Amino acid sequence: SLLAHLARRIGNERVLILGTYRPADVDLSRHPIREARLELERYGVAEELALAPLDSGALHQIVAEELGAPPSRELLAWLERHAGSNPLFFGELMRWLVDQGFAKESYGAWTLDTPPDTLEVPRTAESAIERRLDRLDPEVIRILEYASVEGNEFGSTTLAELLGMDELELEEAIEPLVRLHRLVRMVDTRELPSGDLSTIYQFGHSLVQDVLHRSLKGKRRILLHRRMAEILERIYAGRDTIAHRLALHFDEGRQPARAFEFGLLGAARASSVFAHLEAIELIRRALRNAETDAQRATAYERLGDSLRLAGRHAEARDALRRALEHAGALDDPEMMIRLRRMMIVVERSHGSRQRADLENDLVALADECRKAGARAELCEVVWLLNGLYDSGSSPTAVARARDALAVCDELDDRELLAKANYNYGRTLASGGEPASALPHLRRALELFEAMENRYAAGNCRNLLGILLILGGDYQGGAAEFDAAARVFDALGDPGSEAHVRSNLGALLTRLGRWDEAVENLREAIRLDLRMDATAWLLSPLENLARLHQARDDWTAAREQWHALLGQAQSTGYADVQALAYAALGLCSLEQGDAAAARAHEQAARALLQSQADWSDGRTEHSILAARLAAADGQNEAAAAMLRVAEDALQPRDPWLWANVRLLRGEIRSASSPAEAAELVREALATFENLGAEPLIQRATATLLILGEP
Repeated sequence: SLLAHLARRIGNERVLILGTYRPADVDLSRHPIREARLELERYGVAEELALAPLDSGALHQIVAEELGAPPSRELLAWLERHAGSNPLFFGELMRWLVDQGFAKESYGAWTLDTPPDTLEVPRTAESAIERRLDRLDPEVIRILEYASVEGNEFGSTTLAELLGMDELELEEAIEPLVRLHRLVRMVDTRELPSGDLSTIYQFGHSLVQDVLHRSLKGKRRILLHRRMAEILERIYAGRDTIAHRLALHFDEGRQPARAFEFGLLGAARASSVFAHLEAIELIRRALRNAETDAQRATAYERLGDSLRLAGRHAEARDALRRALEHAGALDDPEMMIRLRRMMIVVERSHGSRQRADLENDLVALADECRKAGARAELCEVVWLLNGLYDSGSSPTAVARARDALAVCDELDDRELLAKANYNYGRTLASGGEPASALPHLRRALELFEAMENRYAAGNCRNLLGILLILGGDYQGGAAEFDAAARVFDALGDPGSEAHVRSNLGALLTRLGRWDEAVENLREAIRLDLRMDATAWLLSPLENLARLHQARDDWTAAREQWHALLGQAQSTGYADVQALAYAALGLCSLEQGDAAAARAHEQAARALLQSQADWSDGRTEHSILAARLAAADGQNEAAAAMLRVAEDALQPRDPWLWANVRLLRGEIRSASSPAEAAELVREALATFENLGAEPLIQRATATLLILGEP
C-alpha cells in the first residue's frame, strides 16, 4: 500500500524505486505485491523487468569474478548441467567444488580436476529447495520423486507408466508445478518410436531433482530404477540413443552386467560427439559394474583414451596401466599390442619418457605386430613412429608410410585409408615435399568429412595450412587454420586448439602482426601446460622464441630459447636441442658475446653430426656458422655455407630460403655489391609475394645501403 501511495504522489519527481520479487512466491500465495504491481502499471508509473535465466556468458563472468580466473569449458558445462542458471545454486555449487578440491586453478583457468561421483547438494541451496517443496501436497511430492528417477529431464508417457497413472491426469497435476510453483518447465513435445507424443519436462534446476532423488531410500529406489529401465527399453525398442540413461538406471537398479554394457555404449555415443567428460563419467560407471578381467581391461582402455582426448594425460597413463594389468590375464596379444601403443601415445604427449626410449619401444612393437599378423595395428605403430618430432623426413620413414598406405588399400577400411593418406602426406611434408603431400592430405580430408569425423578433418586442415604456408600461400594457410580453429572450438578440444594456435602464431610472426602472434602463442603454451602435455610445448616455445628474435628482442629470445632447450633435454629430442643451441648462439652474437656464440655452435654441431636429414636445427646452425665465419673475415666460406642451406630450403620453405638468401646478400655486400644487390632483390621479391612485412623492410633497407633504388 505504501509503495502504491508513494508511486502516485512522486510520479513527476526524479525518483526511481527498484524492487525484486520471486514470481513463484507472489503468484502462488496471492501476495499483495501482485495487486500493487497491477495498480502501478494502470497508472503508467511502473514497468516490470522479467529477468531471463543467466546465459553461459554471465555464468562465465560469475566464476571469473568470484574465483579470480575464468572457468575452463568443461567446468562451466558441468556447473550449468548440475546447477542450471540460478545464481544462488550456481554460486553455492561452484564454491563447494573448490572447497572439496574437485576444481582447481591451473595456468590461468579454473578446471574440473575430477568430477565428483556423487553430488552433495550444498546446504544453503538444499534449504531453499526444501522450503519450496514443503508447500506441496504429499501426492504432488510423490509425482516429483518419481519424476526424479528418470533424471533432470522426464517425459509424461514414461512418468505416467511409472506412477500407474492416466497421462492426462498426470499432465493436469504437473500444470501448477509449471505455472505457479515453477519447479519444472515444459521444454518440448517429442515423438516416440511408436508415433505417440510425449510432453518433455525439465526440473527448474538439477539440484531440485537431486534433492528429490536422494529422498528415495532403500529397495524402493532400486525397484523404481529397474522399472524405469524396463519402460525405456520397451518404448525405445533397443535404440542406443538412450544408452546413457539405461546405464544409470541399471546401475541404480543393481544390475551390473547391463549397467556395464550400456555404460560403454553410452560412452561411445558421447565420444562420437566429443563429449569426453560425459564419456569419462559413463565409463567410470561401467567400471563400477565390471565383473571380469576382460571387462575391466576393456573399460580401462576406453577410459585411458577418453582421458587423453580430454587432455588429462597423467590420468590417462594410470588408466592404461590398469588396463595392461587386467589384459595380462587374457590370451589376447593384439589387445596387449594396442594398449602398449596407446600408452606410448600418452607418454609422448605427456613428455614423461625420452624420445629415444619411445622410438626403441615402437620399433620392437612393430616387430611384434608383424609376428602376430596385426596389419592394421602395424600401420598405427608406423604412423606413430614417423610422427616423433621431425623424424618423418628420412627415406625410411617415407617408405614405411607408403607401405602402410598400400596395406590400408588392401584392407578396404575407409577410416584406415583416410589415416594412411594423412600420415603419408605428413611424412612427405616432413621430408621437404609439400607439393607431393598436398594430394594425400586433400584425399584424407575428403574421406574424413564423408565419415563426418570432424576431429580428424580439423587435424587435416591444420596440416594443410602448414603445407600451404610452406608453398608460399599464406592466405590459403590462414584460411585452413581458421577453419581448423572453428572445428576445435566447437568440439572443445584444448590439445588441437593449442596446435592450431601455435601454427597461427608462427604465421602471424612472419606477417609482422606481433600482438596477435603473442596472444596465440601464449594461449597455446597455457593450454599445453594445463593439460600437462609437456612434449607439445616444443612447438609454441620455438615459435615464441622466433617471434622475439624477429622483433630484435634478443634478451626475451634468449630466455625463450633456454626454455625450449630445457624442455627438449627433458624429453630427449636431440634435433630440437640442436636448434635451440644454434639459436642461442645467434642471440649471443647479437649481444656481443662471440665466445658464447662459438660454444653454442659447437654444441649444435655435435648434436647434428648423427643426423643425415635436413632440419630446422641444421638451418639455424648454418646461419650461425656463416655469421661466425663472416665475423672472422671468411666471407667466401660463409657464403658457401649459406648456398648449401639455400639449396636444401628452396623446395621446403620459401620464407626460410629468402631469409638465408638475404643474409648471403648482406655478407657479400662488402666484397661484391652487385652480386649482393641481386641476392637481396630476389629475397625481397619472395617476401613481397608472401606479405612478410618485417623482412620486406629489412631487405629494402639493405638495398638502400647498397645504393639500389
